[in-house]
Amino acid sequence: MEQYTLKKNFARRDLFTWLEHGSRPELAHLHRVKSRYYNCMRTLHAHADTVELVLVSQGSSVFSINGVPYGVDPGDLLIYNSNVVHEENFEHDKNLECYSCSIRGLHLKGLRENALIPDSMPPIFHTTTCDGVNRFHSISSLFELMFFHLGNPMSRSEDACAFLLFTLIATVLDITQSATTPDQLQKAKDTRLCMEIKAYIDEHFCEDLTLQAIAQEVNISMYHMSHIFKRQYGYSPLQYITYRRIGEAQTLLEKTDESATQIGIKVGFGNPSYFNTIFTKKVGMSPLKYRKIYAFTKDDDDPAASPRGGGGGVRPVERPAPPFPLLQRCVNARTACRCTPAWKSACPSATIAS
Repeated sequence: MEQYTLKKNFARRDLFTWLEHGSRPELAHLHRVKSRYYNCMRTLHAHADTVELVLVSQGSSVFSINGVPYGVDPGDLLIYNSNVVHEENFEHDKNLECYSCSIRGLHLKGLRENALIPDSMPPIFHTTTCDGVNRFHSISSLFELMFFHLGNPMSRSEDACAFLLFTLIATVLDITQSATTPDQLQKAKDTRLCMEIKAYIDEHFCEDLTLQAIAQEVNISMYHMSHIFKRQYGYSPLQYITYRRIGEAQTLLEKTDESATQIGIKVGFGNPSYFNTIFTKKVGMSPLKYRKIYAFTKDDDDPAASPRGGGGGVRPVERPAPPFPLLQRCVNARTACRCTPAWKSACPSATIAS
């Protein structure tokens, strides 16, 4: 027999002290997703006014959150704060199953609206916390109870779901707060540093940028900077600089009449021969060939117009670029594939240059 005797006035305190005054979170969406029925890639997207929770119950996959790939496994809990760009792979061979819910109107004290964790904190947690307690079944049971009340509505079903949602949020907060071990605090610090490094490169990549200059800007050693940056993004700082320069060169080749030599110098490649070599290696074709296929004339305002090089192709589709704007030639379509090497599995038609 298991028994608990509760002290007098147990839980009589204000249950909403952890919320900003007037904040009352509400359940916006509730999902149970199985990859065998939802066989696709949920590509880059964000939610402007909700925070999303995802509990993985079966299978494994790779999700992208804020440009960082994370391997997900059973028992993992993922948190997408509002406006966090993420991508989920539900392809059939992943055998993935998960619960998901979106919450609106949440404003925790000390955090921005519709955020469950600081934006600098890694967004994936395991439901077995550092104290050894596994909370997976508790959280999955809360999801199932909400499904039951919404699928079998009675007069108090909405009230029941509201209380279940508060219980879910409280349980998730216990997990996130207990997860802040020294290792995770260090990882959060490294994440913030990487964001600073990336922002500095994004602003200065067209200049004569060196590792020493970047390291001095963020006040760490070059070795430590390169180590944490590659661990965070999968690219070294120098590789990221190269990819940013190539991505900018592609944009200029598409939209301007400047020569390839002028463009190479403008984006930071001082040697025209090296620019041509590295562009061809990474994109799969020379700058001039890329322009012939993808560029447009100045009076080309028709969305259905052909590229300058002719050939009856369609206009490249405009879509948000990923964190690393390395474009590659798609062999099955006359368009620009914005997959990075880490995500080449997301686009089976992309030819990845070595």
